[in-house]
Amino acid sequence: MALIMNRRSFFLTLTGTATTLALAGCASSAPGSGTDEESTDDTEPTNTPEAAVEQFYAALSAGDQEARAEVIHSEHPDEEEILQFADGEIEEFADVAEFTVRDVSVVEQDDEMAIVDVTVQLDLEGETGVHTSGLELQLEENTWKIIDETTIDRTGEISAETPELPEDVVVQYFQAIDVTDVERMEALVHTESPLIQDGFFDEDRNARIDATVELAVLVEEDDEQALVDTILTTAVDGESRAIQEDRIELRTEDGNWRIWNWSE
Repeated sequence: MALIMNRRSFFLTLTGTATTLALAGCASSAPGSGTDEESTDDTEPTNTPEAAVEQFYAALSAGDQEARAEVIHSEHPDEEEILQFADGEIEEFADVAEFTVRDVSVVEQDDEMAIVDVTVQLDLEGETGVHTSGLELQLEENTWKIIDETTIDRTGEISAETPELPEDVVVQYFQAIDVTDVERMEALVHTESPLIQDGFFDEDRNARIDATVELAVLVEEDDEQALVDTILTTAVDGESRAIQEDRIELRTEDGNWRIWNWSE
């Protein structure tokens, strides 16, 4: 688990929930900050919600603090415990990390608010991580800007197709756990896996579990085996959520990656 232990703070700062909350670090410098005035401009917005999200991650990759600030709402919550980017720090991160928006789509929108579903890939020194999250955006000065992270109900939205990448298989597996899609869970596990046992795919058992993948990082891969390090937030029976770190082994079956077991 060396990769997670050595780089966990870095990854959690730049991806997933912490990435989104870290947006607060530049909210004070965003255009329009410090004013409660709302735009009365009836013209079309200067951007789209999707474009705002893409601009944020492109700016993060380029180390462009100004471009990043342009799409942050002035009322984004400023969480004290979230790392604030100091001058030059974002440029330093940009030298070693690259963010790519794999997919971005609007799932809800009205005249003032939009909910965007985004999947982001992080490449860091030959390693790849992926995170899917929901972002809320609001119009400010006739521009769509990110105001916070939000939860998207993914019940019934899990693809029936098996992802090509090992890390995406892991993400989909935990999404299936989260919505108690036992049939999809079983389809993502290798048929000869030690996990195939009585009760493992029990619907009542899995209905008690909430799981969100904060990060899935591919750390090793050959033609037959892959290892993915994950950071999860989990809860059982609605109890307070906890951070969980796991390394998951996958093996190929019928040309697709399948979960084999949790690895030491």
